[in-house]
Amino acid sequence: MNKKAQLAMIDLMVAIGISLIMIAAIVISWNNITNEINSKRNLDDMQIKILQISDVLISSAGTPNSWEENSSNMQSLGFAYTDRILSANKLKNASNMDYGNISRLLQIQKYQIAVNITYLNNSNIYSIGNNSSPSKSIITLNRLAILRNETRENKNEIVKVKFTLWK
Repeated sequence: MNKKAQLAMIDLMVAIGISLIMIAAIVISWNNITNEINSKRNLDDMQIKILQISDVLISSAGTPNSWEENSSNMQSLGFAYTDRILSANKLKNASNMDYGNISRLLQIQKYQIAVNITYLNNSNIYSIGNNSSPSKSIITLNRLAILRNETRENKNEIVKVKFTLWK
């Protein structure tokens, strides 16, 4: 066999090998970039969802407005007496609710949520939702509100409302 033909075959094999390595590197890079984009999209979706949930819960009374008196006909969940003034009765009743109902009312079946209301000195008042240990995809949002305690002569206190959402 001709030496030039042998060299041409070796050159062809080297070129094919290099091409395969380049294609494999491109495919791996493409998969990594796609995974990063999907992860970012999921994080963005979670951020939007936690903002929506926090707005609804601390600025809405829920439907009907007095759902805490009879939660059997509740259509939507809300903790507010009025905008950003939380009702202690609603919070107390929500803290005793089944997590499945909370998830259904907030329409977050693919997520888990925990809402913790504390005084400014971090002493716990109410814990609502799923308080198990969150996974690695977690978003936390802290908001301030006023707690209107109907049982203590309508005494109003500033409280922290911590929303935690995870998959």
